[in-house]
Amino acid sequence: MKHITGIVLTTTEADLLVTATLQAQALAARHGARLNPDVLALAAQIRSAPGTTEPTDQPTPDTEYEQVSSATAATILGCTPRYVTQLASRGRLPGVKNAGVWWFNRDDIETYRDWH
Repeated sequence: MKHITGIVLTTTEADLLVTATLQAQALAARHGARLNPDVLALAAQIRSAPGTTEPTDQPTPDTEYEQVSSATAATILGCTPRYVTQLASRGRLPGVKNAGVWWFNRDDIETYRDWH
C-alpha cells in the first residue's frame, strides 16, 4: 500500500481552494466563529507558492451586522424567545451563544422569517 506524501494541484485548483477557504473564514467571522489558524496559514502558503503572484490588497468593506437578542429575534419571527433559542441550539437558526446568551445577526433572522 502506497502512502501519499504530497498532493499536486493545478494553479486553478489551488486558487479555488484558497478562495473557498477565505470565503469560509468570512462567513465564520460573520457568525462570530473562526477557522483553525493552521488552515488559514496553509491557505496563505498556497496563495504565495512559487509561480503565483500575491493579490493586491483589496479594501475590506466596513460592514457591520446588527446583533439582536433572542427576544428581538422572537419579535421579528413572531414566536417566543424560547423557540428561537431551541432553533439555534438545534442548528436551524444561525447564532452565537456567549456567556449563556444567544445573539443573532438581524439579516439572518429576517432571511429565516422570509423563507420559513
